[in-house]
Amino acid sequence: MSEVRLQRSPDGRVRIDGRLTFETVDKALLERSRDALSGGSDLVIDLAGVAEGDSAGLALMIEWRSWAVGEGRVITFENVPSSLLGIADISDVSPILGLART
Repeated sequence: MSEVRLQRSPDGRVRIDGRLTFETVDKALLERSRDALSGGSDLVIDLAGVAEGDSAGLALMIEWRSWAVGEGRVITFENVPSSLLGIADISDVSPILGLART
C-alpha cells in the first residue's frame, strides 16, 4: 500500500500526494484528512501530486465536500487528475464538486 501525504501550507492550502485508490483510501486516511482540513475558513485542495485515482478517491472528495459544507466552508479542488475527472463526469458529480474540464 502506498502512503498518501497531506501537506497543509501556511496559507491553508492542502496538497495531496500519492494515489487515491481502493488500496489507499480507508478510514484512517479519512481521519488524517479531516485533521489536515480542519481549522481556517475556505479550503483549497491541490491534487497535483495525485498520480492515480479511482472511484474510492472520488468518494473521498465527495466526503470532503460534504464535511466542508457541514462546517459552513467552501471547498475548491485544483489540479484534479484526469482519471478522477472522468469518473466524476460519468457519475454526474462534477457540478457538485465544482469540477470543470479546461
